[in-house]
Amino acid sequence: MKEKYIITINNKTKNVTLEALGELNKEEFFTLTTNQYPNIIIKDLPKGKKAVIEALRNPKFFPPYKTTAAIADTIIHMASENKNFEKILINDKDYIQKAEEEEHEDNKTASKTTDDDGEFINIIEENIDRDDIDENVNIDELLQDGDNINVSSGIKIAEDDIEKPGVTENDI
Repeated sequence: MKEKYIITINNKTKNVTLEALGELNKEEFFTLTTNQYPNIIIKDLPKGKKAVIEALRNPKFFPPYKTTAAIADTIIHMASENKNFEKILINDKDYIQKAEEEEHEDNKTASKTTDDDGEFINIIEENIDRDDIDENVNIDELLQDGDNINVSSGIKIAEDDIEKPGVTENDI
């Protein structure tokens, strides 16, 4: 989906108006939301881009970070050039395609060091001397060295270690 943002700065009051539009049909846009930011130029702009991004986002308007960053950059540029009107056109397809390319690159790198379960094969193989591995070892033989392991016994917890919700020490 293509999105268009119309940013207006009232030079007298320094209020910023941001109108977000979405593409309904090819090159036919409709208004999604209009937001007013009365303090962004005076209060947030001097604190930097991050503060402008935080000021732009709210429960009614919370676009992806890259979109918000582009809007913030435009507001910063407009304020520095004393402009009062600007349009931004953003195509989500470009963001999705770029994210897919980055994910593909990450997967290529990861496949060199992980197996299907995500285990780090190459890293482990570098640290193991293959001559020391006996693949014919039976686990039962390993346990026949005199150690008796009783796996059916439970763990005993002292009464003092049991926390009872809503019960104080005086109640016991």
